[in-house]
Amino acid sequence: MALLEKGKISSTQLIFLIITYNVGVSIIITVGAEAKQDAWLAVLLGTLISLGLALLYLALANRFPGKTFVAIHDIVWGPFWGKFYSAIFLIFFLHENLLLDGIFIYFQKEFLLNTPVLILALLGVGMAAFLASRGLEVLARCNQLIVMVVIIGWVILFLMIYPEIRLSNFQPVFQTSFSLLVRTTLRCTAFNFSTGYIFYWFFPM
Repeated sequence: MALLEKGKISSTQLIFLIITYNVGVSIIITVGAEAKQDAWLAVLLGTLISLGLALLYLALANRFPGKTFVAIHDIVWGPFWGKFYSAIFLIFFLHENLLLDGIFIYFQKEFLLNTPVLILALLGVGMAAFLASRGLEVLARCNQLIVMVVIIGWVILFLMIYPEIRLSNFQPVFQTSFSLLVRTTLRCTAFNFSTGYIFYWFFPM
């Protein structure tokens, strides 16, 4: 169970929160596009590396049960350097969230053309504040319902486009330079790492 203040959520609900955050950020941040034809390969490699990092998270969770990453930093590096590394990741976290203002611009350009971005931002912040005031459990349960609806939508969409899928579209492979593929893979890995790390910052492992 993950614990924050008095709210408790299950591991499944935490996973759903991470999925929702990851998918939401993916809407406005294009990952892997630099590799062009090999974008799918960069994303795949980045995902595999991220799974390796997930095993590292699991090892840390087993060694420091009930501790957040901030607490682990203090234990491993000491009070001074632990706070220093935590501050670095805090800056990274703030930078990550500054990018999210693009989601309001995205909705304004794609769906609500005549609605000012400021109004959309105020609605988004207001909704986030309302959910935060209701507590973690309410947020996790609402998100769990939303994720299930999204998954059903994905399944329906996949079944509709399945007849049009051509595996030959993945070819040709390795059309980009090796250095570009490596850089793009690392960016994909960093993207997956950042979304997970933000939650490990707040939730005990």
